Amino acid sequence: MALTPEYEVAVPDLFSSTDEVSRTYRVNWDSGRIVGTIPAESDEDSYLDALRQFVYKALQSRRFVNIIYDEDYGSEIEEMQKMGYPRELLKSELQRLITEALVYDERIASVEGFEFIFGRDDLLVKFLVTSARGAELAFSQDLGVT
Repeated sequence: MALTPEYEVAVPDLFSSTDEVSRTYRVNWDSGRIVGTIPAESDEDSYLDALRQFVYKALQSRRFVNIIYDEDYGSEIEEMQKMGYPRELLKSELQRLITEALVYDERIASVEGFEFIFGRDDLLVKFLVTSARGAELAFSQDLGVT
């Protein structure tokens, strides 16, 4: 006979991996204005739209500058552009900075396949983002500096 009563208590799984899509605003990049929302449904199109928008926004936002974002959000690409590094070092550092700006988000499994195209006065960076769901998204970013 036990001194305390025996009860079965259901313990919630606090660490389950649910892949949620939160409702977020939709940006028109041409006008720079918010034009609506991306639905919170977890269908693949909404998920990829939200992920695509996160990548563009994270790379365009300067890290440690906007107090509305935590220290993980944004990139340090703009600071890197001002340093005047040789091309090989610039490629290596840009790859690191882009990867660091994106991989903290749980929806992103990897950032890879970097390609750097140097023009006379600009630099185009192409890369692939693999989502946690396995979808691959191709991105290109004109950095406007060599």
